[in-house]
Amino acid sequence: MKIKVCPSCGHEIYDRGKFCQFCGCELRGGKTVDRPDERADTERAWGAGVAENGSWDPEKAYRGSAGRVLAVTLAAVLLVAAAVIAYTHIRGQEMRFPKLNSGMTFQQARQAMREDGFREDEVPYLGSFYSLQRYGSREVFGIETVYSELEVQEGSYVAVGHMYYEPESGTMMNPGPVFRQLERNLNSSLGEGIRADDGTYYYWRDRDKLLLMTYNAPDEIQIVIYYTAQDISL
Repeated sequence: MKIKVCPSCGHEIYDRGKFCQFCGCELRGGKTVDRPDERADTERAWGAGVAENGSWDPEKAYRGSAGRVLAVTLAAVLLVAAAVIAYTHIRGQEMRFPKLNSGMTFQQARQAMREDGFREDEVPYLGSFYSLQRYGSREVFGIETVYSELEVQEGSYVAVGHMYYEPESGTMMNPGPVFRQLERNLNSSLGEGIRADDGTYYYWRDRDKLLLMTYNAPDEIQIVIYYTAQDISL
């Protein structure tokens, strides 16, 4: 690019300038030299804040940085929105049974499960002390179940169990990938889970609910949610 040399002080000035920014001398005539186009690099380094005469222009720098600030802010908003959506989805899984409570009859609990979209898989078992209803596979806590089961002991508790397949097998001491993912999802929605003193299960408490997670077998994970008005000792 063209560079002028100030006839008064000898400093090099951008060709478009009319006055020397060092001594103020008017640039009439004077020597002109060619220089590599360093101005583009300077503008990028200074946030496009270089004025036409090569001096620092705060207003131009603000205009240049405002676009970047807006882009960064928008990206941050999108990340937060994505996190909220993910959390809401997991929280929605945790609150999958909002109508269930410990005072329900077996038929009332079955109706609540149907309203939530669970598909009854077998005829119910009606026992003297408790009743059972089995359901087909569906996503619960972000992972597809093998099956789910409703158990009701009227006047005492309502419980919902979910069975998951662990393809790589695992134990409580060395859990597999499905167990670890379920644990992360539950920790995100319920807070950090607590490992039992004997290490045989994890549990979470949430208001009137108690959730237990353990291995029934190396390839089978079980989650049971108890709804009870009575405190369950662990």
